[in-house]
Amino acid sequence: MRTTGSKKGFSMNEQAPHSRHDISADLSSLSADLPLHPSVVFLRKTAKDLTKSQPGLQLSRAQHQLAKHYGFANWADLIRHVESSETTHVWGSRLEQAVFHGKLDELRVLLDEQPDAIHLLIGQWNKPPLHMAAWEGHVDIVRELVRRGADVNERCETDHACPIHFAAERGHLEVVRFLIREGSEIEASNNDHKQSVLGWAVCLGDQKKVGKVLLEAGVRHSIWTAVAMGDEAEVRRLVSSDPNVLNARMSQFEYHRTPFLFALHRGNKQMADLLVELGADTRARDSLDLQTANPDLDLTDEVVLEHLNTESLELADALASNLFEEAERLWKQDPDVLRPGGEQSHLFVHAVLRRNWASAKWILDHGGDVNAMATAYGCPATALHFLVESGPADRVEWLLERGADPEIEDGKHHATAIGWCEFFGKTELAERLKEHRK
Repeated sequence: MRTTGSKKGFSMNEQAPHSRHDISADLSSLSADLPLHPSVVFLRKTAKDLTKSQPGLQLSRAQHQLAKHYGFANWADLIRHVESSETTHVWGSRLEQAVFHGKLDELRVLLDEQPDAIHLLIGQWNKPPLHMAAWEGHVDIVRELVRRGADVNERCETDHACPIHFAAERGHLEVVRFLIREGSEIEASNNDHKQSVLGWAVCLGDQKKVGKVLLEAGVRHSIWTAVAMGDEAEVRRLVSSDPNVLNARMSQFEYHRTPFLFALHRGNKQMADLLVELGADTRARDSLDLQTANPDLDLTDEVVLEHLNTESLELADALASNLFEEAERLWKQDPDVLRPGGEQSHLFVHAVLRRNWASAKWILDHGGDVNAMATAYGCPATALHFLVESGPADRVEWLLERGADPEIEDGKHHATAIGWCEFFGKTELAERLKEHRK
C-alpha cells in the first residue's frame, strides 16, 4: 500500500532525566513512540544494550529509564502494556495473513471467534482489513468483510482514503464494481492525494479500464484525469470553463505538478502539446524544482527537449531526465555544487526519492553528498531516512556502502534512520544499521 503521509505523529520527546548514569544520549536515537508492534523481547534487549553502553549501570535502572522514555511510570507498567499489545498483535497478524493471501475459510474462522477483529488495523501501515483486501484484489474477502459489517466508506488514517480508492489504483475491476454497488463514495477527493477514485485509478495508477467503469458510473473528470486518459475534448472544456486549472497543482505526494508537468511526467506528447496550445506555463516547476519528466519513459527526452529551452536547462532538470551529457556540461561549470555544503547537494536526496538510481549514482560519482538533507513531505531528512521507510533493502545497503550515516537526525522529528526503522517496526533493518554504526 501507499506509504504517503505515514510518519504522522512521529516525534521525539525530551530526553530522559539525568542521573548518576546519564543514558540520555543513548536514548536519543530512539523514537519517543513505541514501535508499531512492540515486543517484550525488544524492550529487554534494548535495556541490556543500555547497560553495555554505561559500565556499572544496573539493569533495573536502565529498565526504569527506558520506561520513562516511552512515557510509562515504571518498567512493570510498560511490560503490561506491551504484553496486551502483543496479544492484539497476534490476532492482527493472523487476520493480516488471511486477508493478504485471500484465505476465505481461515478469515471466517477468525471472525467467528472474534467478530470485532474486522476493526483491527493491520499491516505495516495500519490499514483496516477491508482496505488491504481491496488493495490485494481479493473480491471474496471484500464481500465477506462487508457482509460482516465493514464500512465501505471508512477512511484509513494514513491516506484518508476509502477501500475503493486502493482497488481502483491497482486495477481490480471486480472489487471496484462490488464496492460501487455497496454504496462507496466515488466523487470525494478529500484525501491526502486530493484525487477522486477516478484520479487514483488513472493518475496514481494507470488503470484506464477502471477509469471507464467509473466514468460510466457517473464520476466527473478533473483536469488530471482528463490529461491521464488523453481526453482532448474534456481538457478543452475544463480549460474553457476555468482557465486557472492550467495552474492547478497536484498534492505534495505528487510533487505539486501542474497539468503540463503531469503530462511531461507521463510522457504524453499529445497532451503536453495541447496544454501549451491552451496557455500552460512551460516554465513551471514542481516542488523538487524540476521541469522534466519521468526518466523511465521512452518519450521523455523527446517531450522534454521539445518544450524546454535547452539553453536554460538546469542541472536538476538534466539529472531528473537522465540527460547525462547535458548534466556533465552543467556540472563542469561549478564542480562543487553537489559536494557537501554545495548549493545543490540536495539533488541526491531528490534522485533517491524518485527512485532514479542512475541519476543517484551519477551524482555520487561526481562528488555528491550521500548524507545531504532535503525536505520532502514536510520533513528535512537524508536519503537514508526516506529509504528505510519504504525503499528496497539492497538500496539501503548501497547507501551504507557509499558512506551513509545512520546516526544523522532528521530536521523535524530529531530522529535517526535507526529511530525511523524502530518506529515503523523494521527491527531487522534497525539491527543492520546498528551493526554498521559499530
